[in-house]
Amino acid sequence: MTQAVRRRFTAVLIGDALWDFLLGLAFCLAPWQGHVVGIPVARPWAVFVVIGAGCFVFAVVLVLAARSTDDLPVTRLAAISNAVGAVVVLLALAVFFAQLQSGGVIVVIVAAVGCAVFAVLEGLAVRHRRKAH
Repeated sequence: MTQAVRRRFTAVLIGDALWDFLLGLAFCLAPWQGHVVGIPVARPWAVFVVIGAGCFVFAVVLVLAARSTDDLPVTRLAAISNAVGAVVVLLALAVFFAQLQSGGVIVVIVAAVGCAVFAVLEGLAVRHRRKAH
């Protein structure tokens, strides 16, 4: 793999790690601070904290993968996870739309779009990497 391809691959993984960290933070804060952006109180709070912790763990896995030479399986998993995450977030929006204020709707849409963007970027990175071999 050329240095340029490696740098792009690493940048995508690090960017996704930052995104997952922000999502984890949002999930952990949602039960107590969601009202600030128009999201009703998240119950049960423990579920949101566990999901947030999972996002933090996955962010660490992505950073470690970015530093590794064998990052293709993690990148493939991240692409699939982000694609599924985008769909789940949009389904949640459809179910809970009436309960959200406009700020909450925007936050949920941004989360879905962010997941979709990283799904595409990681999918393209995997595809490009396969072509390079």
